[in-house]
Amino acid sequence: MAGSREAESRGMRTPRPLPHSLEGQALTPGALRVAGVDLNRLRRRDIAPIARGIRMQRSHMPVHEIERLRQRAVLLARERANSWISHHTAAMLRGWSIPGRLLDARTVHLTVLKAAGTYSRRDQVMCHRTTRAPRNLERYENTLISSPALTWLELAGAMSIEELVMLGDHIVRRPYRRYEGRSEPWTTLASLRDVVDSAAGMHGVKRARAAVDQVRIGADSAQETALRLALVNAGLPEPELQVRPDDDPWSPPADLGYRRQRIAIQFDGATHFDPERARHDQRRDNAFTSARWSLLRFNREDARDGFTRAVAQVGHLLAS
Repeated sequence: MAGSREAESRGMRTPRPLPHSLEGQALTPGALRVAGVDLNRLRRRDIAPIARGIRMQRSHMPVHEIERLRQRAVLLARERANSWISHHTAAMLRGWSIPGRLLDARTVHLTVLKAAGTYSRRDQVMCHRTTRAPRNLERYENTLISSPALTWLELAGAMSIEELVMLGDHIVRRPYRRYEGRSEPWTTLASLRDVVDSAAGMHGVKRARAAVDQVRIGADSAQETALRLALVNAGLPEPELQVRPDDDPWSPPADLGYRRQRIAIQFDGATHFDPERARHDQRRDNAFTSARWSLLRFNREDARDGFTRAVAQVGHLLAS
């Protein structure tokens, strides 16, 4: 019995099977709610991220289009020397949250040296050419792939500045091993700046330069980044990230805030509405309230109007 409890505490307990209606389906918070399944089920080890807000059971991955994309990308990159997996494909294979319009699992993006000759034309292969091999390549299943920092730069040609800031925040943030299975960020802010500084003439580099100056460490979701950018774009001071109500490092932080004015700001995504997270949020809110901070909480309804009302409310508190 003791061993069973210990295994459970380490997350080793066999996950409860999903309802038949969800077998092999894309798993989203909305789909789980309809099926009456707790959102915490998405955090178990048998679930893998596919795209922004979408997960799938690992047991179904081999027949999923993302797995087919991985297999094709690796084979194509091995086929020719001086080529590597890059751009959209590199981002998707890492499970990054990128705009839906870029989520094309049918097309393999490769970069190839111009000196290596012309890549054979074939369906569903996007070939990007470069004059020299960059330093920012990594090994990936006996072939090469653009490093996370380089992949972010490569996407600058297809993404807006705001989208690049959101993605930049995501890949430099410190992950939670309990939920993500890793404890190190994908890359560092210094690495992003390094690839931008060495990318003169590359498609999208101007957008990348504008975006890298706005990337911050501490945002745990794209909507937190969007809220921060909305406040700054409205002319309000830039808020701090992961603000605590006091000097105690164990105090629960709010997503954003203004320490001097004692204003805490929280964006509550879908996971904040499950019972376990709600109890955690209650303890956090009490810590700020007892320390005489003003606390504002926003959600996806605020995001839908571009945080217009949220900006007005924060501005009102700052002015008063």
